[in-house]
Amino acid sequence: MEFEIINYLKNNSTKKEIKNNLIDLIFKEAKTKEEIGNSKYIIIPNSVKSIGFRSFENCSSLKSIIIPNSVTSIEDDAFENCNSLTSIIIPNSVTSIKNCAFEYCNSLTSINIPNSVISIGDYAFRYCTGLKSITIPNSVTSIGYYAFSNCNSLTSINIPNSVTSIENGAFYNCSSLTSIHIPNSVTSIENGSFYNCSSLTSIHIPNSVTSIGDGTFENCNSLTSINIPNSVISIGECAFRYCNSLTSITIPRNFKLDMNNIFKDVDLSIVEIIYI
Repeated sequence: MEFEIINYLKNNSTKKEIKNNLIDLIFKEAKTKEEIGNSKYIIIPNSVKSIGFRSFENCSSLKSIIIPNSVTSIEDDAFENCNSLTSIIIPNSVTSIKNCAFEYCNSLTSINIPNSVISIGDYAFRYCTGLKSITIPNSVTSIGYYAFSNCNSLTSINIPNSVTSIENGAFYNCSSLTSIHIPNSVTSIENGSFYNCSSLTSIHIPNSVTSIGDGTFENCNSLTSINIPNSVISIGECAFRYCNSLTSITIPRNFKLDMNNIFKDVDLSIVEIIYI
């Protein structure tokens, strides 16, 4: 029988102990979700196929969890607001990390997403303010809205060449982000994707990109140069607003978009415009 976590908690009451004292809870100890909430370490049994909706939400004492190879999905809000969680192992059986799965897990400093994962849901890691590094594998084809927004300790990110679109607010307010690699598989960078990435000093926009959304790089006030490739046919309002450290902008010779609208509140009179 395939159990989702939340049903497993309701239906099982058998108790077990861990001999090495490193783990103080096996799921079969708990009769209710509240009993789990007071535990620091959890091993999920390999009968579990999916970590269900809000299974560990607000388990504020939880520090570490091991997920078995039987699990294929981590559902919406599964670990939301587990603000003591410092370590989690996601096995390579997991194919999807759903919406808000680790939102507000602000003690997580790193996470390794296995190459079985295809999609990262909306808000999946939002407000993981302690997250300094993350590995996104080539298996991932979609990164959801605001997936890593407000991860303001994140310093670098490598987007794999399996991703075709960087969705709205994906890295919104990642204020420690200094560099990011956008692969040539990406065709669109959506609204506010890098809004207020105020430590970002440079970014390479590949020739595959055709559209840059509204406010995409707004308030990236450490950005010193930007190169807009020939492939870009649309740039939204305020895409580079308040990018006041810009010293040069490289644009196609046939560029016909409204520079004053795109670079609103940037003094273009002191910026070198280079036509290619």
